[in-house]
Amino acid sequence: MAGLDFTRRGARVDELLDALEALWTTDPAHYEGAQLSVPPHHSPLKPARRPRPPFYLAGCRCASSGSGDVDGLRAQRSLPDRLAAEAGRGPKAIGTVLRVNVDAGTRTAQAADTIERVHERTGIEHFTVDSMYDAATVDGSLDHARHGA
Repeated sequence: MAGLDFTRRGARVDELLDALEALWTTDPAHYEGAQLSVPPHHSPLKPARRPRPPFYLAGCRCASSGSGDVDGLRAQRSLPDRLAAEAGRGPKAIGTVLRVNVDAGTRTAQAADTIERVHERTGIEHFTVDSMYDAATVDGSLDHARHGA
């Protein structure tokens, strides 16, 4: 959505989510919106996850269309929970994904212990571990991925 008028980006994202839903769950697939159009067609390329992969979004859009909130911890869940209820959805429909940044020199066991403690305290079940600060080179990143820190 880079380069779009800021006031129109939200509507474009909403249409994109609707279009993906239609393309991934119907055959022949098509979508017609105010800003986005996909002509009817057959596509054998559908997601393996049914009915579709989750949409991890933030803010108000998460409550109406998302599968997870990437911005918050348990204490910050009141807004998405309230908005989900207003949108007719239960809070279990919206998961939380927590990003864990691994600093240089952090051992894999340390990161795993931290994730386990956060899970126990918050109930958060989805984590993404970002090791970009752990390795200064491509080879270092690949070594980290293969063997852990």
